[in-house]
Amino acid sequence: MRLRIIEATMSPRRRISPTDLAEEVGESVPYVAYHFRELAALGYLKLVDEEKVRGTIKHYYEPTGRAVAWEPMWKRMPPIFKQHLAAWSLKMGVEAFGASIDEGRFESRDDAVVAQDTMRLDGRGADEALAVMLDALNALVRINDEAEARLDESEDEEILISYLMIGSEGALRPI
Repeated sequence: MRLRIIEATMSPRRRISPTDLAEEVGESVPYVAYHFRELAALGYLKLVDEEKVRGTIKHYYEPTGRAVAWEPMWKRMPPIFKQHLAAWSLKMGVEAFGASIDEGRFESRDDAVVAQDTMRLDGRGADEALAVMLDALNALVRINDEAEARLDESEDEEILISYLMIGSEGALRPI
């Protein structure tokens, strides 16, 4: 559930209430709200708004930062959780691209990029390739932050751009 909450608030970045997410995913509000509070206590989310609704208070949360800022926490995660998070990220990326294809947006831009490869590198090449990916990820986060600020100040149309980046030691695919 916590991974679903992080995905719901960060891809794209948005504020959401436990009630709204519980309705989206078909879970109970108390269960979802508990995990929102736990993520807030851990520093992943912050409470940003409250709204009175039919005698109760609806809480809205948003992420405190980007997932790339959680590197110290990543280093402390057990391997099984890292594997689960990697599989979840891949699933979310495939679903995002699938939705783009289903809605006819995948080929709507001439500058869209699709690439996949498994490269044969030495240690230095592997270090360089992963550094390029990290630099690209940091640049994408900066671009997103700057665009969000411009969107907040203007009436420009919001355009969703999806990306999926995985850099790891690979293995040959079965033939």
